[in-house]
Amino acid sequence: ETTEMGAADLYYYDGVGLKEATGRGNKRPGNDETTVGKLVSAENADGKSTFVFIRDLDTGNSDDYKFEIGAEVKALWAYGANDAPFGYHGKSQRGFTTFVLEENFESTGSKTLAPDVKLSWRVYNHPKHIVFELAVPSLGWV
Repeated sequence: ETTEMGAADLYYYDGVGLKEATGRGNKRPGNDETTVGKLVSAENADGKSTFVFIRDLDTGNSDDYKFEIGAEVKALWAYGANDAPFGYHGKSQRGFTTFVLEENFESTGSKTLAPDVKLSWRVYNHPKHIVFELAVPSLGWV
């Protein structure tokens, strides 16, 4: 199965706050000035970057993905060689998980992306929100 990005809502932490971009295929994402996600926490300690963000299931913005109960969702991630947003991330530096969003849903897991590079995630829904928790060694995030 392909992990190509296609149309996607992208979120990244720029060291100051949560930013949103719009992915349209395998090219550099465009900025989305209407950031609808909210950064709950971000930490870079002991060689690990951890961040948590929350987003409405339905933002009301037609450009944003609408999460619906019962729908299959593909969550993709990638990391670059440095902290620059949208740096090159080859096949070994990206991945995805697929889940069906249900009431009181929670998905946890981890994936070894490279030696000494393990991504851990937890995704769950709150009554009108979806929450993403991600942790990875501090190598740079895309």
